[in-house]
Amino acid sequence: MNPLLIAEVLSKSTKNYDQGDKFFYYRSIPEFKEYILINKYHYHVMQYVKTAENQWLFTHIRRLICDCITEND
Repeated sequence: MNPLLIAEVLSKSTKNYDQGDKFFYYRSIPEFKEYILINKYHYHVMQYVKTAENQWLFTHIRRLICDCITEND
């Protein structure tokens, strides 16, 4: 069974690999439709969605986070 959606939390050590070679590999899965990368260090989300024309649509979501996040999170 192949995934339709993959969501990952980026780490400092693997973020370039996750956005590059790994995403290139994932795109070879025919059923794969959506890739979400969450950057917990900069509080933003990158979303890639495969269109009906087999193109990848990129959306960058960046929001301010409330004061409830502490240094230990």
